[in-house]
This record gives sequence, structure tokens and C-alpha cells, in this order.
Amino acid sequence: MNELFDNEETIKESIAEVIAENINNDAKICDVGFDNTFLIKKLKLKDKSFFYNGTDIFDDVVESASKYVKENGLKNCIIEKVPFGAFDKKGFNVCVCVRLFHHFSKEDTLFFLKKMVDVIDCNGEIYLADSIRDFNGREDRFSYTPYFYLNEISKIVGEERFEIEYSEDTMLNVGEVWIMKLTILKGKCKCKLLKTK
Repeated sequence: MNELFDNEETIKESIAEVIAENINNDAKICDVGFDNTFLIKKLKLKDKSFFYNGTDIFDDVVESASKYVKENGLKNCIIEKVPFGAFDKKGFNVCVCVRLFHHFSKEDTLFFLKKMVDVIDCNGEIYLADSIRDFNGREDRFSYTPYFYLNEISKIVGEERFEIEYSEDTMLNVGEVWIMKLTILKGKCKCKLLKTK
């Protein structure tokens, strides 16, 4: 799917749909910088046994999502305004971060990756999503590609435990949206790139 920046809402909804399809019904989800209610809506349609904790730093985003959760009686959803990185609670088995890392420095990105691995305590899944962007004029531009995240997460969990599931979808072009699914268990970490429809 090629990214059209004037069609941002459609892109975000497509990402949410792919992630929701891959998440197990009984998931306990930490969604960092959630930005919208697309993932909650997709999960609600699929199954109601999930637990969702969405965090963001923007008042309007938090207020809008809180209103949606209340109006739909979703007692299994918590919406919080917290600083990015302040997700220290345990008990999650899914961590989601969509279209956020390109706002960060390389150092902040590494901090977040370590936090997410720690939050699921090597027993769950991490979903990262963004788009291949042209950052030629930006310092550390290589750190905004999915391959950078693959390399760094392999170091965090241990390279001997790291396995990439290759497919024809592994190669991505500029402008394309990518979704990375990392399944991290005590014995190994398996990575797969997913594509939006």
C-alpha cells in the first residue's frame, strides 16, 4: 500500500485492522501514543475479552478516546495522558506503537524499544508500524527504517534467540507502510513483517 499523506486516516485504520487481526482475543494491550480509537474499534468488533491501556500526551486525543470508551461502555479500556515512556506497568502481553518513532531521536527510539521488551517481560508480542520515509536531510536517518529496529531488538533479546520470518513482503519501497510483529518468548524472538491490504 503506497502512502498518501492526505489520506492519513485511511492508513491508520488499515494498520489497526492488520494488528487487530493478529492479536489474540484475550490480549492485554499497551498502546503507546495511540493517537486515535481505530484499534479499539477493530478489537471491539472482533472480541470483547481484550484489555486495552492506551497512552498519549495530547489532551484532545485523550479526551476524544475517553469519550468513545465511556459512550460504548468499554470497561476493559483505560485511556491515560502520560509522558511517552511512562508505561512501567506489568502484565501486558501485547505492546503496540504505531507511527510514532519517526518523531524520535535514535536515542529515544532505543529507549522505547527496550521499554517495550521489558513491559511484555519476554512473554508476548510487540507491533511496530510506520512508513518508509525520505529522511535524507535528517541526522541518523537510517534509524527510521524497520531494518534498524530489527537489528536493535536482536541485540536487546540476544542475537542467538532472534529469528526473522522472510517472505516476499520483506522488501519495502519508499512511501510504503510497514508493520512489524515481534513474538518474544523466553526461548526465542520471532519477527515477521506484515503488510496492509
